[in-house]
Amino acid sequence: MSDATPASPIELEIARRVATLEIRSAASSWLAYGLQACVLFNGIGLKLTALWLMLLAAAEALDLFVARQLRVHLHDADKRRRYSWLLTITLLLSGSAWGASSYLPGLQRNELRYMANFFILNVVGTYSIHNLSLRKENLAAFTLGLLWPTLLQNSTMATELSLFLCLTCVCSYFGMQYYGYGNRKLERKEILQTIEIKRLARTLKARNTELEVAITRIAETAARDPLTQCFNRRALAEKFQYIKDQPADMPQGLGVIIIDVDHFKLINDQKGHDIGDLVLVKLSNKIKSCLRAIDYLGRWGGEEFVCLIPDMNEKSLFDLADRLRQKIADMVIETCGPFHITVSMGLAVVELHTTLEKAVAIADLALYRAKHAGRCALTHMLQVNFLLKQ
Repeated sequence: MSDATPASPIELEIARRVATLEIRSAASSWLAYGLQACVLFNGIGLKLTALWLMLLAAAEALDLFVARQLRVHLHDADKRRRYSWLLTITLLLSGSAWGASSYLPGLQRNELRYMANFFILNVVGTYSIHNLSLRKENLAAFTLGLLWPTLLQNSTMATELSLFLCLTCVCSYFGMQYYGYGNRKLERKEILQTIEIKRLARTLKARNTELEVAITRIAETAARDPLTQCFNRRALAEKFQYIKDQPADMPQGLGVIIIDVDHFKLINDQKGHDIGDLVLVKLSNKIKSCLRAIDYLGRWGGEEFVCLIPDMNEKSLFDLADRLRQKIADMVIETCGPFHITVSMGLAVVELHTTLEKAVAIADLALYRAKHAGRCALTHMLQVNFLLKQ
């Protein structure tokens, strides 16, 4: 059964790097094979050189397979441990395949070639420190495989060269482990720093996301009237500017409707300000339900609301406002005593070169006429260009 305990981030990163470095090393080892084969070829012949290269290739292929399996099964604790130890064993085998070149017949008769081969083995071992030091067992297994054949072979001889080579093997092995220990400490420190940086980056990203959400909420709150949740004056001015920046979407013109609740002061005085607030909320919701997605509703002040209706002509705007006026008149305000309200409206279709204040002022003139016409009425200001010149 798989171990249910989750691996620490550093364990996973070390296993991932060990596998990746071994895959890279197995793919790049052919250069060293070729160099060593050149040294061996004239001393042992083509057939033995080819057999030795086949042995090396098989060992490296086994390393490559196990390293790939380790990388595939990183998050399975049992398999990760199993393939980590299998990789240690295959590294001992591949190191032994390298070191077995010391036993090839004919090589010992030429001391220069023998020493060159021994030098290559030490270079391979030194180079392997950077690829294998993250896991001390892997470095120890591979360098042991490289050097034990030479050590075993020369330990049975009594010559000065054999004694020198034995001593060199022992010193090389422990020197590689010591150097690997220092390199391992540096690499683990770098991994810990990388993991911490990634953790901090994730935390910062999450904080930034939270900050962006908070800023969006604050901006949305700042743009809304707290009672009715309609746009406030500042936000309505921004929407007006946005509409002006999209002239291609408005071949007809911009419709402006200003809506005022009839006898609102009387409602506040007789029924209380809470009921007055309820009237404003109900009214704003009713207006919103009658508008399009591209239209904007804002609270202009007190009981006055302003609608910005893009791409409207006079007739379409009048029809929309009339339907809206009738739906508001039919609306029931549910309180201890249900009642109805009426509104008066001023309408205008303005050109895009004007400002919001001028556009509302034009509609407000029409509203004034509607109020004097008996309330629950709407008036359209048709002479817009004349009024703008005033």
